[in-house]
Amino acid sequence: MWWWCALSLASTTPEMSDAERAETFAEVLSAAAAGDEDKMTDALLSIVKDDAKAGAHGQAWAMLSTQFARREWKLSAIAAFSKGFDLDPAYGIAQIGSMLDLASEVGEDGMIGKVLSENPDLPVPNELTNRVRAMAVRWLLRQGDYGPALAIAEGGQFEQPGFGDLEMLRGVVLSQQERFTDAVAPLLTAEALARKQDPPDPEFLERTHLNVARAFYASGDFGRAIEFYAKVPRTSDSWLEAQFERAWSHFRGQDTNGALAMLHNHQAPFFQERFDPEADLLRAYSLFLMCKFGQASAEMEGFQQRWQPVIDTIDALSDQSGSDALNAVRAFREGNEQPIPPSALRSFRAEPRMSQALASVDRATKELAQTEDAGELGTVAASLLKPQRDARIETEGARAWRKVRTFRDELYNMLTDIELARVDLLTMEAEMLQRAAATGELETVDNTQRLRKLRKRKGFRPWPWQGEYWADEVGWYVFASRPDCPRSLSRGDEEAP
Repeated sequence: MWWWCALSLASTTPEMSDAERAETFAEVLSAAAAGDEDKMTDALLSIVKDDAKAGAHGQAWAMLSTQFARREWKLSAIAAFSKGFDLDPAYGIAQIGSMLDLASEVGEDGMIGKVLSENPDLPVPNELTNRVRAMAVRWLLRQGDYGPALAIAEGGQFEQPGFGDLEMLRGVVLSQQERFTDAVAPLLTAEALARKQDPPDPEFLERTHLNVARAFYASGDFGRAIEFYAKVPRTSDSWLEAQFERAWSHFRGQDTNGALAMLHNHQAPFFQERFDPEADLLRAYSLFLMCKFGQASAEMEGFQQRWQPVIDTIDALSDQSGSDALNAVRAFREGNEQPIPPSALRSFRAEPRMSQALASVDRATKELAQTEDAGELGTVAASLLKPQRDARIETEGARAWRKVRTFRDELYNMLTDIELARVDLLTMEAEMLQRAAATGELETVDNTQRLRKLRKRKGFRPWPWQGEYWADEVGWYVFASRPDCPRSLSRGDEEAP
């Protein structure tokens, strides 16, 4: 039977001879042969409770995981398998594929990811190599262990399933190491493989487009960044985020009209609950660089009025426990009231990791309720599952609260920068007026041909925005404003594509 298929792998349990192992599992085998699942379960529980049989615990826990799975205690099954695999990986090899499937189904890859990261070179079937490595890399990414994560990610097999996912993770690791130029190649490979995937996975393709765009942006290739941000579809939960990041690409490429066009989407009433201070700040800077001092000054004043109260609200909150912070995130995602300003939680609105965590916590709570009246097996399952659930709550809640505090600090810095920009604005405006006083005229730029040029673009039908937002227009705005600077100071005299 499969549980005797052992390999010579690193084990943390005492060695056991074949004869001793056969004797230890004799009752288990007898019950299995007779089809008596309950007796088999009792025999396995007897083994894991007996310290004298510690050499068999890894194998026994791996076998117990199948008993949990049979009762639909899927998280308990993953926990038992992970415990057994950690003790003795040799006896879990045959179950790797089914456990990877189970982890993907319930959205819980942390328990298995941890033990796989410690055994990255398992002699698993070739078709599982990339999946095993991807799960290990995800765990290491969450821990910030980028060196080991990269080493594991580089061991993928191109011809096997899951290579695109592993390549995307390799690109993400390189980006975390700030090796943005190096990150582009694996991310483009992942994007190309995602386009060829049959059946297609739209969510994975969107993630690759975002990651490729971010790598290009960070490496200074703003044109290519804009190209890939534009590939994120309007139907995506990440579309507005992509529009904002694309606005930065236009701004960094000295196309402030393009930046303002992208930011115009954020002002639409359809997104009134998605306040983003950086979008407000970028709008103010863009107007400033176009010498639109009146509008820029109004944006800066409005920024302070909008965001200082948010800082005050966060400062008034006491430190949140993991449970409280996670409950706040859950309430925010469900549209319910909670004490933390929604703008501070915006990154969790559709974050896959948080979605996975909340689903895992809910499933664990449900399973724990099912184990209460399930005798000794239920008690054992609960002893495995409850610490895992509580740790997940604490970890994800603490992460959420750290992000809230980081958001608060970044917001404070933005308010400081706004004040410095206000000084620059007044200085620049004074210099222009002094020049005008000396020359007798205020130098401006003639852009009367701009709209005419826009109308000649093939494939476009432009019409003026008249103060109303329409859903089918969002994402198609073109900002063609005339800079009020002399040509020597002008910025942003390029149109958004």
